Amino acid sequence: MLYLLQLVLDGLQLLLLRLAESWWELPEARRQELGQAWLDRCTEQGYGELRLLNRDDQLIGRSARGGSGMILFNTPAPA
Repeated sequence: MLYLLQLVLDGLQLLLLRLAESWWELPEARRQELGQAWLDRCTEQGYGELRLLNRDDQLIGRSARGGSGMILFNTPAPA
């Protein structure tokens, strides 16, 4: 399951995606592929930043601040 939340902070449009625990069941390459596809779509829609959150709202990925692409933190949250 995927939840979306849009915020505007200091004029920057930020999109937060809260991901289900099944995210960790995907192979790392697939997670990177999905993250990049979501980032590409967000950029096309005019968002300045994308953040991926787990069910506890802990950051598990974000768009790169220097350069381009997604940075994924590949450690699942403790159960």
